[in-house]
Amino acid sequence: MLAFGLVLLLFFYFLLVGSAALRQLHARREATQDLLMSPTVGAIFTVVPLFVLNRMFSIPVAHGGPVVAILALAISIFIYWRGRRPTTSAVSATDVPDSPEGVARLAASGAAIPAATAGNWKRDLIGYLPFLLILLAGALSVGRPMLDNGFDWLSFSNDDMANYALAGDRLLRHGFEELPPLESLTEGTEYAQSYWYYHVPMMARSGAEMMLAWVCSLTGLSSHQAFMPLIVCFHIMMAGAATAMIYTSPDRRRAALCACVLSVASAQLAFGTIYQLIAQDIGLAVLCVNASILIRDFTGLARGTLLRHGILLGVTATGQMLIYPEVNPFLGVSFFLYLAYLALRSRKNLKPLLLMLAIGVVVALIVLNSYTYNVLAFMVGQKEQGARSDDPALTLFPFFLIPSGFANFWGLVQITSMPPEPGFSITIAVGALLLLLSAVAAIWLTWRSGEPAAALALVSIVLAVYLFRYNSGFGLYKLAMFAQAFILPTIALAWTLLLGKFDVKPKVRLTVYQLLVAAVLVLGLLLPNLPEGKTIAWVAGIGIAALAGLYAIRRVPSLVWLILILAIPNLRLQGFYVLYSRDEGGGTFNEVLGATRGKVLREFVRELDQAQAAGYVNKDTRILCDSYNISLTKLLSAYTAGRVTSFPASRLTAHTMIPNAPPEAARTKYKTQARSLFEPTIARSQEAHFEFDPAHPGGDYSAKFFLYEQGGRSADPTRPPDDPNTLLVAGTRQISMLNRRHFGDGDGSFVMRPITQVQNHLLFVDSNMSEPYYKPGDPSFISLYQLERDPAFYVTSTMAGVGRYFLFEVINPEQEVRLFLDLTMSFKGDYQNKLPKAFAVGTERQPFATVGRGACRLVSPPIKPQRVRGRSYVGIDLGEFGTKFSVERTGFMKLYGMNVGLDRRLLVGFGRDISLLGEAEYRAFNPPSTIYIWGSPESQLRHPDVEFSGLCEDGWMSEHSYVILGQKLGETRLVVRGFVADLGNPAFTTTPTLLVDGVPVPLMGTVGEKPYSGSVGVANFNLYADVPATSANRRKVELKWSAYQQLLGLDSRKASAKIQVLGFQTPAAAATEAPATGK
Repeated sequence: MLAFGLVLLLFFYFLLVGSAALRQLHARREATQDLLMSPTVGAIFTVVPLFVLNRMFSIPVAHGGPVVAILALAISIFIYWRGRRPTTSAVSATDVPDSPEGVARLAASGAAIPAATAGNWKRDLIGYLPFLLILLAGALSVGRPMLDNGFDWLSFSNDDMANYALAGDRLLRHGFEELPPLESLTEGTEYAQSYWYYHVPMMARSGAEMMLAWVCSLTGLSSHQAFMPLIVCFHIMMAGAATAMIYTSPDRRRAALCACVLSVASAQLAFGTIYQLIAQDIGLAVLCVNASILIRDFTGLARGTLLRHGILLGVTATGQMLIYPEVNPFLGVSFFLYLAYLALRSRKNLKPLLLMLAIGVVVALIVLNSYTYNVLAFMVGQKEQGARSDDPALTLFPFFLIPSGFANFWGLVQITSMPPEPGFSITIAVGALLLLLSAVAAIWLTWRSGEPAAALALVSIVLAVYLFRYNSGFGLYKLAMFAQAFILPTIALAWTLLLGKFDVKPKVRLTVYQLLVAAVLVLGLLLPNLPEGKTIAWVAGIGIAALAGLYAIRRVPSLVWLILILAIPNLRLQGFYVLYSRDEGGGTFNEVLGATRGKVLREFVRELDQAQAAGYVNKDTRILCDSYNISLTKLLSAYTAGRVTSFPASRLTAHTMIPNAPPEAARTKYKTQARSLFEPTIARSQEAHFEFDPAHPGGDYSAKFFLYEQGGRSADPTRPPDDPNTLLVAGTRQISMLNRRHFGDGDGSFVMRPITQVQNHLLFVDSNMSEPYYKPGDPSFISLYQLERDPAFYVTSTMAGVGRYFLFEVINPEQEVRLFLDLTMSFKGDYQNKLPKAFAVGTERQPFATVGRGACRLVSPPIKPQRVRGRSYVGIDLGEFGTKFSVERTGFMKLYGMNVGLDRRLLVGFGRDISLLGEAEYRAFNPPSTIYIWGSPESQLRHPDVEFSGLCEDGWMSEHSYVILGQKLGETRLVVRGFVADLGNPAFTTTPTLLVDGVPVPLMGTVGEKPYSGSVGVANFNLYADVPATSANRRKVELKWSAYQQLLGLDSRKASAKIQVLGFQTPAAAATEAPATGK
């Protein structure tokens, strides 16, 4: 609750500061418009002085932030207090009109208006109240996870959020251009300092992270705790600013209310917030405010009013340069469209507008000073990135390069989902029609009255065509969120004006409404969830919707129906995104799965404190964290500031030690400073090689990687790589796919141990043949992706997509070790699901004993790690490169974009665990005698000591599989129970062959009600073989089948039979156990 309270506190602070600034500077036309813009203006009037103090005077935000807040509040209160006092005026208070239109006309005449009557604040607040309630409801809709999770809500834990948080930490503690101490990078004592490269030589924008640092300076929260309350506040500020663009007079009130509802309901705008694009949220709000301030009529205003308005524009434009300069072209082109409107349609005097603009430009240049160059250089770089053409097959952002983008844009269908037909194709068609109508509305309103929202919408649509033409997936992905803030107000205004312009006869209007109501109910509630082939239900749904329209349309205002048409499906979809952000539902957007539910950062801090209390950590202790997830690594690094820390498994190390060189456009001074940092760090980075084919070193299977002397780690082969006084922070199965064999379910997210107490621990190594998932371009060598939930079998556990090669550094290995591989191909969807020929690699290549299809859990033969510069390394080669998922496209999805990859990942399969075992650990395996599957998602096939290959998790097996089981004295009967399913061929038969330790044994039993005669048809089977016990505690039970079928529907696995019970039992137990039950 406190977190959501912070959202409200920030919003009302910005509202107060912004409304005071507008009261003094804005040539007001409508009081409610000012109040809608006020929170964004308040944020601008906060970040600009913060920037001046931090950059020009090198005052950390921790010191300057509270001063700015106190002064802003004091000045705002003084402005309102002063406004209550009667003032001398050329116009008597009794002569001031009561209506806002009259006040606006009087202000436009240049006359001075008594401060006490310049706006009746009670009347203004009453007019603003409905909008305020809508905005607060929007904050609750998007930010409701804060009610349960408080400041621990990390949403999708996006890498962008981690970057903004670390960059904010740097500004909180340091001046803008303050050069980082070299030790902070080489010793890893403050990873946030590496963001100096981004802010200074790379000239990246910094306004959003400065605002984040400001909130931290006032509240004492960490940057991650403050992040979500701040961005939710920005979200509703953006909705209000977008609404303000069309609220220029009271007769547009209904349109503005509609626009406000549509903006807070927008699934795309909410997705941008939940996906933690904080600069985009506040940047769009600032763009909308600047459009409202700049694109308007200034005819008849006195020079003093123009001067004040020009100062206001200069400050808000400065805010746009600091926060989100990428949108400058949108504002510029829209302004020229407005000039064209004035020249061709209005014939109004341009001098007041140009004078005000000139004043604004001068003010902005004075405040920005030399930083103006940084803004221009950054915009050039962003233009190249945003308009960059993607390889359609490998793009990270395919969503709007394919027909479903039309449905995604309007919130009719969730991004990444493909609902059944015919609903999917209809939503695509409706989305395309709505976009076409939006383009017509934007052209009409721009031509009719030079509307700022319409001009911005028109620019967005034209740019979208350009980006689509050049396959810019990233540009379209960003633009789809940008454009919502312009198109939704444009639609609301066009709808209102059209209804008032045309005297539509009741019968015609009724027919139109019937269709619209049908679209609401069918598209928003029925079609996206319609089961495939349910055409009767689809037709019935349209009929019900039409009848509902006949009854209801005479009683509901037209704007309400527009809101329902667009808002219902968007709110529904927004709810899914919010659900995913709190680690619920089936979404796959989370970069750190379980970060919110498991309170990962809170646990990390608590575990560090407990390690210190236990004596594991002192002032000289070095910390080694094994996280390979780049987002999680950055999140954790914020809490290790001041400690010597290394993250050798993460690309954060490379970003710190071998940063990108400054661009050519960077100033010579900054290039020199950057060189003084990265030359020493690069010198501490040494190239090394691991041989995936040790018999032929130096060839195509030689992996290049770097050893980093960072955070106390050594690359000197004569010294141990880690100091004995090092604490290993190991991620458990909650956050890592590695080393799961060593940690139980009850270990939380982290286990912290002195490194001297750790053995055979794997650290992922980033090499040219084993890359982390967060990498653009060709994904062929990406080793493993972020965790995701098992959607079908072990639904309480997680897995990760895997590629071909893995390279690991081993902490404290034994002389000989074994690699433990838990892999599944059951989700591959390639109609084969065949297990790869995998190899464990040390000084030799040793094969894993993979057979069949489905899943496996295997232990490699013994291997010796390769020694490279005093460190030990092992690898895994899965024997084949990954392939893409086969996704069948139907209906309108076939119209275009067939070459666009829907999932860029090239996966060999999905990993459940990769660990390293010592010989004693392996000998201690104690598998059960019998495994029971019975269709249970928690079947005994999950037993960690059961080695197997060729079985699917639910018991289906194809032509070859085996399981290694225990056999106790007296358990002489080997039981095989299951069934062969009718998969469209009732005459199907297959012949099983049973082997124990490689030796065939005869089978007996029943198939259905008949004795077993050598083959099994479509029926239950209860088979057994008598196998004497031996001194071996593990027996390899192998099954081969002569034929297989293919499962039906989307489940394309090949299957001979489904096993329900397999294992050794006493003859008495086998005789009394229930027989197999099939389907």
